[in-house]
Amino acid sequence: MKKLTKETKEKLAHEIYTLLKDRGLIGDVRIYYGDKCLTHNGLVLENTKASDYFKYVNEDTLSMSFEGAFYEVLNYCESQEDERTIQEFNKLLASYGLYYELGDYWNLTLFYLKPEMNDTSELINKKSKEPIYISRHELSARA
Repeated sequence: MKKLTKETKEKLAHEIYTLLKDRGLIGDVRIYYGDKCLTHNGLVLENTKASDYFKYVNEDTLSMSFEGAFYEVLNYCESQEDERTIQEFNKLLASYGLYYELGDYWNLTLFYLKPEMNDTSELINKKSKEPIYISRHELSARA
């Protein structure tokens, strides 16, 4: 899998921001990429690294911290809407060849899908060319 470029990390951070904002889940969310942090109010903080705030970090991709609504969706998933949100989040990540793992209950880090975790043909719908939702539980079962 190709490594994310600086530009691609920024693009993905803004796509995640938009997804969460559109679903009313952006409050108390920070998205860290490189030495930048995209905050819940759309501001980009420079010289800010996730590793300054929590230990489960992958500097090659993105990391996130969150409280409030997004925290509840990821940790409790109590409704069909929550499940759709997680599916859409995972679908977005898979389109970049990534999946997430929670570090603590309030942060996550993205990792590259590993060849032994999947056959990449399984990630793409052959007709629509759309990424297929894969949960971290399914990925763990494949490892």
